[in-house]
Amino acid sequence: MNKNTPSLAQSETRGFTLLELLVVIAIIGIIVSLMIPALHMAKQRAMRTKCASKLRQMYAANTTYSGDHGGQGVYNYTASGGGTVYWFQDLGSYLTGRDTDAEPCGPELRCPAGEANSLFGEEYNEGTWESVDYGLMEVALIFNGVEDPKRTAMFLDTHGDDALMDEPTFTTMMSSGSANVLRHPGGTIGSMNVVFCDGHLEMILDATYEDLVP
Repeated sequence: MNKNTPSLAQSETRGFTLLELLVVIAIIGIIVSLMIPALHMAKQRAMRTKCASKLRQMYAANTTYSGDHGGQGVYNYTASGGGTVYWFQDLGSYLTGRDTDAEPCGPELRCPAGEANSLFGEEYNEGTWESVDYGLMEVALIFNGVEDPKRTAMFLDTHGDDALMDEPTFTTMMSSGSANVLRHPGGTIGSMNVVFCDGHLEMILDATYEDLVP
């Protein structure tokens, strides 16, 4: 047989037609479009879990600080040489075990929702106070004075113009259209993770001050 003569198997082999390629591409596109929402939700859950873990660490650090300071939690105060020492500076050293005066706001005090803002196409204000993404409820400063720890919020994963929040600050923060209200992944405007003074954590939606401070 002539070596240049194609065999029967070779003669029957052919490539994909344009229509077949388009069908395959369309199927792949459909599969990808179905997977994207699932991946998006998985990323949201991962960030909520990470945020909850940070809040629990902050709670534990503040509890340790309180034990070292006669029941007084972290707070803002004026240093002996003048100038303000903010609560997160003292908390930072308890969180990391290092002196945080030079860098008081490390990743421990950043909410993962703020870090991944661009993924969700939502405008997020990183906040003041050296980009601290968490707020401390003023009423939770003195543990011994908290009458109902289970209903009293300690830290929130979002804040307004101040990282130390009293009622006016919180009310302003939760006002409609406020740029400083975090739209937490998986939630709506005003949704936030909150750790309470007894150590339990909840996701709160559209909270009022009375919902967090009895």
